[in-house]
Amino acid sequence: MNIERMQLRRLEAIDLALRVEWLNHPLVSPYLNTGEYFSIENTMCWYERIREDNTRFDVVFCVDNVVVGMGGLTHISSVNRNAEVYIYLNPSVHGHGLGRMAMHLLCQEGFLRLDLVKIYAYTFKSNERANQMFSKVGFVREGVLRQHSLKDGMLKDRCFWGLLKDEF
Repeated sequence: MNIERMQLRRLEAIDLALRVEWLNHPLVSPYLNTGEYFSIENTMCWYERIREDNTRFDVVFCVDNVVVGMGGLTHISSVNRNAEVYIYLNPSVHGHGLGRMAMHLLCQEGFLRLDLVKIYAYTFKSNERANQMFSKVGFVREGVLRQHSLKDGMLKDRCFWGLLKDEF
């Protein structure tokens, strides 16, 4: 797999089954800020709601025309010129630098095409892989929200990450 050939494209209905599978995967779901079990029916309803939402930009990441991950920009604010970023990968490709490459492509879209000034993210403090990836891409950990989110019956710390256009 040549990650240099990674491309992104808009999320389509055909991608929803993979989305559900990966979001429910035990290597992905513990790091989501929700306790939701994703179903194809609910995901299809979600997709219909967000398709025309101009405060979102949801994508899939492909290498050699194979979908390897998904992500997007949410809460896009044309006033504040910022957005929240999210990303997750097919669990079978974790640990090969794909997350870093995908995040770079997504930030490039945000800064160049959407003319954002800042892209930010939230992670669980315990999500070492994501925290390392954000740091390697150039995000700055701007703070820790202590005991901020209920997950699996416990209040967990969340890290707040930010990347400015002129730092990218």
